[in-house]
Amino acid sequence: MAPRRVKGTGGAADARDVGLEPGGRSLWMWPRPDPAVMNKDATDPGSGPPKPMDPASASNNPRARCHTRSRTALAAAVSAACLFRVSAQDASQATSFLNDDPASALNLQGNGGIPYRPFSNTQLRRGPYNIRLGPVSALFSAGTTVSYTDNALFTEQALGRSDDIVVTPMFNTTLEWPVTDMNSLRIDVGIGYQKHLIQEQLDTLTVSPNSTIDWMVIAGNVRISLFNQTSTPATLAQRPELVTTGSAETAAFRRIQNQVGMSAAWIMSRDLSLQGGYSYTLERGIAGSKSFDVLDRDSHIASAALYRRLGPVWTVGTSASASTQAFLTDFQNGSTSYSGGLLAAWQPGRYFNVSTHVRYTVTQFDQSGRVTDTSNFSGITYDLSLSHRFRRYWEYAVTAGRGANTGFGNNFTEQLFANVVLSWNATERATLQLTGGYVNSKDSGSALSLPREAFRIGPESFRPGVPGMVDDGLGELYYFPPGAADLGNGIVSLPLPGQISDSYTVGLALNHRFSNKLSGNLSYTYSLRSSDLQLRNFNQNTVMLGLNYQF
Repeated sequence: MAPRRVKGTGGAADARDVGLEPGGRSLWMWPRPDPAVMNKDATDPGSGPPKPMDPASASNNPRARCHTRSRTALAAAVSAACLFRVSAQDASQATSFLNDDPASALNLQGNGGIPYRPFSNTQLRRGPYNIRLGPVSALFSAGTTVSYTDNALFTEQALGRSDDIVVTPMFNTTLEWPVTDMNSLRIDVGIGYQKHLIQEQLDTLTVSPNSTIDWMVIAGNVRISLFNQTSTPATLAQRPELVTTGSAETAAFRRIQNQVGMSAAWIMSRDLSLQGGYSYTLERGIAGSKSFDVLDRDSHIASAALYRRLGPVWTVGTSASASTQAFLTDFQNGSTSYSGGLLAAWQPGRYFNVSTHVRYTVTQFDQSGRVTDTSNFSGITYDLSLSHRFRRYWEYAVTAGRGANTGFGNNFTEQLFANVVLSWNATERATLQLTGGYVNSKDSGSALSLPREAFRIGPESFRPGVPGMVDDGLGELYYFPPGAADLGNGIVSLPLPGQISDSYTVGLALNHRFSNKLSGNLSYTYSLRSSDLQLRNFNQNTVMLGLNYQF
């Protein structure tokens, strides 16, 4: 029997999206989500038709590291490996930069689905497309968002507020080439540009989080994937250890990450599968944030996981990973990290999913940089995810966890997070979403970044020979306290006690499909950070209007 065709796709259904093997039987251990539950992501300016609520993308950052090719949260819950990982960086900015696990880093490129039957060539069938270029199918879309914020520089009330209007055009394309029945090439690319009409110095390039190149090969019960993924991750709002003091140069904090690697999944039996792989990630600053070149780093990670299906509703597993990271400058300390833990997923019904990943993580810092923080990280880290659709038109999702980020001027920032998304499919075309998030952050140590001019002193205060007293030979005199480090570009880092902060986010979004090709949304977000250190508190109101057109 030929694979089922999906209306409007122009080709055979992609089993990665509909979960079919030849003959129409389910290739996945759990049913796939009903298209009727689809709605629009609250923060996405428009990337095609509505999709299921994704708790891992319910915050300011639209990137969902745990997305599958179908880009649906429920599909992620169906995919065992992806289900075991909550994308904490997007949901709460709490993803561990120190270490990762095989259910996330090795499945970013749509490899999250681990079926419990042998792979078939239906997994290489084409997905939706709007243009055929010989054997290559292409899907193009373009969108624009216009947003207003009353605190573009993330400053405290006492320092004054700087509003801004931001226009962000975005172009997305997906190319699929089924080279043979058992290998295929897929390219997802999304590129845009943020144009700030008032704070023009904040203009920057942006890359869609699903920008990937994925070469997949299936050989019997083994699936191998070679991948490359590019994204622009956290902004200043997601880095509590940074402070702007009204500096546009600091507010322009922008990073770009590129990850390349290989993953493999082996279906050992109907109920047992093994997955592993390796990835290399480089992170660099984007033009406009050169003051943070000290954060440029290279990371390596190797990880593996064993999954066992215990019955129709339970899946358990175990995972292990090891990673290293090294910085290109001698400011931050490099690290080596190891983790191991247990996985569990429970799906008693079609629209109710619970998953958790608990692991013990140890990270040791090598003291190779000028940062004087000698702290190492060790302890239990975890991710918990729950999603539930009820009463046909309502669904909610909850994510929570504990992790650690690499710091700035300190070794790491430990974070606890929780997020809630409530979605109401008001009509076939309109969806209303309410989101809320909380993050508690604790620095292992901290640093205050200030302009070099802040340390200037007059001739009457200058004492030659006193440590920290500097005469630059150009008539300028400075005093740098013990531990101060020159970051370059006129920025000096001053060590501080470890910061403890609480961040809150509340949002409301209305998403509407005007037609099969045109969609849009209107959203409001309120963000608040409360810190025990000065100059790190802020609140921000943001209103955004977005439109997207799929050609």
